[in-house]
Amino acid sequence: MSPYNYTAGNPVKYIDPDGRKVIPTNALKANKDLYKLFLMAQQNSVYKKVFRYFINDYNHVYIHVAQLKRNGKPTGFVNTARTEPWGHPKNPVGKYDIHRIILNADLLSDDGKLNVDKTFVFRALLHEGIHAMIFERMKEGILFDFPGHVDYRSRGGEWQHNQMAAFYRDVLIKGMKEFDDQLRAHGENVPDYHTEEWYEAMSWYGLMRTEAWEDLKKENPKKAQRIKKLIFEQIKRNKEAIQN
Repeated sequence: MSPYNYTAGNPVKYIDPDGRKVIPTNALKANKDLYKLFLMAQQNSVYKKVFRYFINDYNHVYIHVAQLKRNGKPTGFVNTARTEPWGHPKNPVGKYDIHRIILNADLLSDDGKLNVDKTFVFRALLHEGIHAMIFERMKEGILFDFPGHVDYRSRGGEWQHNQMAAFYRDVLIKGMKEFDDQLRAHGENVPDYHTEEWYEAMSWYGLMRTEAWEDLKKENPKKAQRIKKLIFEQIKRNKEAIQN
């Protein structure tokens, strides 16, 4: 890819005003709630640090919204987002060496509103951004920029989640806290359950099949059980918000 390669060769799907990044597709921009969240995310210092490889280095990441169903059933209340790297067979922009992050359209209620906890959704975007960041370094063959990258990759399996659980949960927590401050600055309410305990529990979301999680269960089983309880409570809130 080149900074002179306008819209990754696809002006029907993308707009690319500065050559530095492919901004969200019309599918994401068409939803006011999701697009507002995306614009706020772009102002988050933690988000910008995670995505700096795609903003400053003339690389591209494609952020989209689409349904991510499982066996034909909605999954948005659990499966918030997904990253498809440049080599993924279902990634239509992979042929341009572009990764894509998909926010699950099932997060939206029937009227198209995002009633799910916005900070929880932001956490998903940040989580997937870390995946994309690691994939980008893999694509470029730069393996030593990230703590434990070579070691975890050599183990296979849930290696990216293992790496994230070991080194990036503090990043997720810091990003969520800052996003809550952004919401307050925009006059939006932040739920009372957004406590230190909640932030920590949400940082484990999607990371409960990792070595770090198994270590936590052994070292502090009561804490692990409490985190698991808070995660399931959030899933229940998500489901109720979508159905309502």
